[in-house]
Amino acid sequence: MHIDLIAPLIIQRDHKQEILGALVFIIDPEKFLFPLIQSWPTASPTAETLLVRQEGDRVLFLNTLRHRKDPPLTITLSLDSPQLPAVFAIKGDAGIVDGLDYRGVPVLAVTKSIPGTSWHMVAKVDKDEVFAGLHREGKMIAAGVFTLVLLVGMSMGWALTAQRKGHYKVLFRLQNERQALLAHFEYLVKYANDIILLVDENLKIIEVNDRACEAYGYTREEMLHLHASDLRDPGTLAEMPEILQRLEQGEGLVYETAHRRQDGTVFLVEVSNRIIAESGRKHYQAIIRDISERKQDEKLLKESEEKYRTLFESSSEGIFLMTDVFLDCNEKACRLWACQREDIIGHSPMEFSPPRQPDGRSSEAAARERIRKAISGEPQFFYWQHRRKDGVLIDTEISLIAVTVTGRLLVQATLRDISDRKQAEAEIKLNEARLASLVKIAHYESESIQDLLDFALNEAIALTGSKIGYICFYDDETRQFTLNTWSKEVMQECTIAEPPTIFQLEKTGIWGEAVRQARPIMVNDFPAPHPLKRGYPEGHAALYKYLTIPVFSGERIVAVAAVANKATDYDQADVRQLTLMMDAVWKILARRQAEEALRFLNLELELRVEERTAQLEAANRELETFSYSVSHDLRAPLRGIDGWSLAFLEDYGDGLDEQGRNYLGWVRAETQRMGQLIDDLLSLSRVSRAEMRREPVDLTALVQAIADKLRQTDPERQAEFIIQPGLAATGDPRLLEMALVNLLENAWKFTGKQPVARIEFGGMEQDGRPVFFLRDNGTGFDMAYASNLFGAFQRLHQASEFPGTGIGLATVQRIINRHGGRIWAEAAVDQGATFYFTL
Repeated sequence: MHIDLIAPLIIQRDHKQEILGALVFIIDPEKFLFPLIQSWPTASPTAETLLVRQEGDRVLFLNTLRHRKDPPLTITLSLDSPQLPAVFAIKGDAGIVDGLDYRGVPVLAVTKSIPGTSWHMVAKVDKDEVFAGLHREGKMIAAGVFTLVLLVGMSMGWALTAQRKGHYKVLFRLQNERQALLAHFEYLVKYANDIILLVDENLKIIEVNDRACEAYGYTREEMLHLHASDLRDPGTLAEMPEILQRLEQGEGLVYETAHRRQDGTVFLVEVSNRIIAESGRKHYQAIIRDISERKQDEKLLKESEEKYRTLFESSSEGIFLMTDVFLDCNEKACRLWACQREDIIGHSPMEFSPPRQPDGRSSEAAARERIRKAISGEPQFFYWQHRRKDGVLIDTEISLIAVTVTGRLLVQATLRDISDRKQAEAEIKLNEARLASLVKIAHYESESIQDLLDFALNEAIALTGSKIGYICFYDDETRQFTLNTWSKEVMQECTIAEPPTIFQLEKTGIWGEAVRQARPIMVNDFPAPHPLKRGYPEGHAALYKYLTIPVFSGERIVAVAAVANKATDYDQADVRQLTLMMDAVWKILARRQAEEALRFLNLELELRVEERTAQLEAANRELETFSYSVSHDLRAPLRGIDGWSLAFLEDYGDGLDEQGRNYLGWVRAETQRMGQLIDDLLSLSRVSRAEMRREPVDLTALVQAIADKLRQTDPERQAEFIIQPGLAATGDPRLLEMALVNLLENAWKFTGKQPVARIEFGGMEQDGRPVFFLRDNGTGFDMAYASNLFGAFQRLHQASEFPGTGIGLATVQRIINRHGGRIWAEAAVDQGATFYFTL
């Protein structure tokens, strides 16, 4: 047993009051108090001193009793025992009393209250002991006892006073510390950013801080008259019984709810509740935080995340989130790689790349370097070749950026499939290579037709990436092939002593099918069995991959060209390029044959110079129409592409997604655009070849007629034509009309964005000769690019903004040049353009 003095230590943390600890001062009464109480000035078999106090309706004994062995603070007697000395003491009857003690034995006792405490002291002795001697001795004993009691009382008073002084010193120091803590606590509560409420057990508000008054819009006095439910939104009142029940179970609660201000507005709050016991009474403490802004931020964040997820999933490009493995991907990514999401998530990017990229770099090393740079904050954009799950290689463009997702630094990869573009680029490169080869062939100064064909074959082998090849002439009447040209590599690999050069069609194997079927024949696994193969003789050059095409002159097959042993498979691009090249070579060959014939005639007969000159001019005209012939030959495949694309769209369009239908639409649009380009090329060619017919032309009437037709194409459009009357010139009416149509259509097109278009046609005199002009208030152009204005296929504006082929002004310039004139232009960006021409 001990006597404790306890002082709590309380701190404020995160707007909550927490008990950090307590200072406890312990006094052991067994060592300090009880020995003093139980000491007696004379020997006595029954005398003892007691410390007692009232506990409800009972008397509690502090110290150990002499005649009972119960521990201190465990013995209590009822206050209904009127003769009990302890009862006299508790009721304030100080002095000597006669009564019965806790044993029921008659005793004489002295009682006294201990100042400053709720305790009372009782000194007693049995009556039998007191009256056992003589009366005098009894009085002496009584006097002695009384003196002893007084001494003991005085001693206890002195001891308790000394003890109380030390105790008060400690309490004073603790009280000062407590007052400092309380002052600090009150400061924190008063100026806290959170709302702090103290509610009694009846849920009446008994204390609030300044923030509470500010948040709810009440004065402090008004708030102290409110019930806790008055601060709640009515829709949340049903929550209160459960919250109180959980608090009663000893739980501190943190929850979100809605509160209402004095003006009726509702705001979201986070509440921290707990029960606090003070002076035996129960109180509820609430620390409340306005979370309206946080909730709004969370809502915006959620909406942003939902928007991002929608964009993520609906993107037309593949998107991945990754570290060194994939963490997430969208549906487009799965379609790109021809697999399911579970085939990607958790897997390394290297599983979807070939060991090396086309440039020879290690895929793994290159990828790690790109990812490292992206994580360091340097965005990456680069070409990459991927390998789908089915093994197919696809070309992509990749963008890598670092992103933070839920506090984690990740890499976002965006993939775009550029296989079609790469294929188109490869086709363009092949076209460029073919055209370059044709230019070299056309300008090759050969000593003979054989020399020219040898050179052309080598160009064809290089164009298709092949190793060997040959060209055979074919006679349709005799159905006989003549081997004319073969590559040097063939002869190096061929060990036949005297290889034949003449072959009958009916005796040929698969290579003769190009004539029999009148179409290209392509075999990418030549050693494999084939029903059309008849084998080749021992010593023949080995064939692994093979492509042969027929060469036509009009409707007649005149030759076959073949290439073989390409490193990769032959495809339709090779067929197309080889066919176009050999067709052009054959035309060049025809021209060279004509040139050789002319040279031969010149050496043979000088008298026929005029005839030879006429033949040479005819050959030159044939060369001039070369572009016309090539363009004309392209019409049939273009019609086929457009027709089959339309049929595919009509028959299978419902099974395609939006992007698939767009692709087909683009194919048809590009085909039609190329058709228009061919038409323009043909027009350009006809302009150069057309025979001139000069006569007077009313330019004013011609321009007026063209303007009327333009108005009919768009009757709603606001346009003003200013046409000078009386303008005329001498020239070819058809060609001049073509030139003016092109100029006026250009002005009509480039004024399309003006609220009111203004187009003016007029004439003036410059250096003694008439100059005609066409002026508009359209888009205009930068004069820095004026030198490109009249070149074929030259455009100063994007085709998406102003459609066209770039042939129109080249056609106009040729017409003006054929009339012995010139054409030029003056313009400024967004300030219109003026075209001048002379005739």
